[in-house]
Amino acid sequence: IQSCGRPELSAMATDLPHRWGDAELNELQCDPLAAAARATADSLSTASAAEGWAFDLVSAHSLELEGEYWIVPGSEQVPRSAPRGGRIVRCPMTGDIVLDASSGGVGQCETISSGWRSNAELLLAEGWALPDLESDWAALDVDLLEAAAGRVLGRPGSPLTLAPPLREGQREVLQGLDRLGYLQPADGLGSSAVLSGGYCEDSLGRRVQALAVGPAELEQFGVSGCVINIGEAVSLSSDHERRVGEVLATACDLLLAEFATSLEQD
Repeated sequence: IQSCGRPELSAMATDLPHRWGDAELNELQCDPLAAAARATADSLSTASAAEGWAFDLVSAHSLELEGEYWIVPGSEQVPRSAPRGGRIVRCPMTGDIVLDASSGGVGQCETISSGWRSNAELLLAEGWALPDLESDWAALDVDLLEAAAGRVLGRPGSPLTLAPPLREGQREVLQGLDRLGYLQPADGLGSSAVLSGGYCEDSLGRRVQALAVGPAELEQFGVSGCVINIGEAVSLSSDHERRVGEVLATACDLLLAEFATSLEQD
């Protein structure tokens, strides 16, 4: 790649975040993303200009197949509708490199796609992001969820109040879910992510359900009953399901409010 002087490759320059200055990285308003970009820049600090260009080209415009890198010019222009788990394969009929989206191997073949990836991944590796990317996500920590639950269950006009016994009951439900293995550690995308459209990972959903439990559910089912029903995806009540949605929506609003700019400005 370093020795290749083809004009179409030379024109494929990509402005990747590890080439940005501190002022630009600060505009990301995302410390982990900026730290990852700086770490990549540090790892390339001893590379020659040609090596650095080759790294950027492979990172932004290549796919791996059969042990080799395949350059995909203008990869940001191709469709991105492939399901998570799709594989890059060579079509046995045409010899073309395609993304196999079927579950049983070669079969339903789709166009090459970036697949199910977050905007953070795509920005670091390929230099672009999409406002409506379906795999975009944000992590909601327990403190944020508790604050959201307080607003929903303790707001004026609500029949529920976050009295100490209720808060203690909710925490006992959380502890029970954790003790029985229904929760994964809240450490990022793996267990505390909410995705575009309001979809969330199972552990996050169970945390929200625990924090939306009210006096009626605790009285009817007890802590143990709430733990088992939530863990096994059995509805506690229609009112509880409504509160779950309100807590999740409120948590997202609280998270967005922490940023200096709005979604429209971004």
